[in-house]
Amino acid sequence: MADAEAGARHARAALDHGGDDATALGIASFVILHLGHDFVAASGAIARALSLNGSCAIALYFGAHIHSLSGDPTKAENYAVRALRLSPFDPLCFVAHFALGNVRVRERRYDDAASSYAEGVRANPRFSTLYALQAAALGMAGRIDATKPISRRLFELEPTFRIEPFITFFTAFAAPEIVNNWPVGMRNAGLPE
Repeated sequence: MADAEAGARHARAALDHGGDDATALGIASFVILHLGHDFVAASGAIARALSLNGSCAIALYFGAHIHSLSGDPTKAENYAVRALRLSPFDPLCFVAHFALGNVRVRERRYDDAASSYAEGVRANPRFSTLYALQAAALGMAGRIDATKPISRRLFELEPTFRIEPFITFFTAFAAPEIVNNWPVGMRNAGLPE
């Protein structure tokens, strides 16, 4: 808890003192959403970053991320597409696919969500969250057999994965249409509570 508070405090300091650096603002937005649970500050940081540099891939990737979870899904999709166009081989490109998957969940387009999360997995095969969300999307789509290999890989990466702590983490800052749907799909996929 102390580390999270310190991280959020440092991110806010970056907003206060790094207002002319689009990259710093983009990174601070991510931290403020996840650790400070403050979407307003996070989205404001992204807007400021993009006003300084509309081609800052980091700000676009993290803007897509925060808006896909808490803000405007259309803005999230636009940011993700722009980021991928500007920097398609960026180590952060999985963030755009994560965001696009979240947008598709919010639209209840679960097969498309699963495809977006799968693209994220290809870009970052060690990020267990993408496997959990891909399994959830497939579970929501009713494609239970397709969840099995994904769930196996999730447990190879994160043997102690459980639905409840995963959802609890996101509940503090993610839109209800996401956090209320993910556990349904995860249960359909057979993931443990």
